[in-house]
Amino acid sequence: MINVAIVDDCQTDIETLKEALLTLQNDFSVEFNIFQFQSGTSLLLNYESKYDLIFLDIELVNENGIQIARDLRKIDKTVIIIFVTNVAKYAAEGYEVDALDFIVKPVNKSALKLKMSRIISRLHKTKSDTIIIKSIQDEVIKLSIERIMYVEVDDHYVIFHTTDGIFKEYQSLKQIKNQLPEKTFVYCNRGTLVNLSYVKSIKKDMCLINDESIPISRPQKNNFINAYVEFLGGE
Repeated sequence: MINVAIVDDCQTDIETLKEALLTLQNDFSVEFNIFQFQSGTSLLLNYESKYDLIFLDIELVNENGIQIARDLRKIDKTVIIIFVTNVAKYAAEGYEVDALDFIVKPVNKSALKLKMSRIISRLHKTKSDTIIIKSIQDEVIKLSIERIMYVEVDDHYVIFHTTDGIFKEYQSLKQIKNQLPEKTFVYCNRGTLVNLSYVKSIKKDMCLINDESIPISRPQKNNFINAYVEFLGGE
């Protein structure tokens, strides 16, 4: 299932794009779940982290699609944005907001199919390599799984320690573990999940990640060491 938001002030244009997308479902063996917005403001006010792809009209009535995209990037830095425009030259402005591509009205099914091939490939890779979190600042973030060094609990929050920085979300560690590769992410204690890729060494009751020593609890010690040995053997 791919969640798609279409933002356009013209209902006819929304229906044209929607129909073209639905006819491509069989070609790509996917299902599009399509949401409609007739203004960029409506999208921003009702934004949800579930959206995988956004088709955004640049020339909205009383709104600037580029500015809407800038505001969108403040809450979701990684959702795929595709600009829709009557004039191709405007699409060049999309690079500043990291738009993946653009389509020109009226939507041509053949041209859209070519672009969707690239888009869907990106989506499949993103979905398998990332997890989505909503930070305590209400920012939607897609974290690269391979960049997560470890995850720990702090009261009712989980803290992601990554190579890109530290991120905090209101969530349970158990729910996070279900989204991570089980052979790579292992409990070293009740409140900490460790990415074995970043473990430099294990000494007594501690594992070393970069310059941090993380305690290994007695109940988790045998399982953690066995998982680490198996992980090293599989590299």
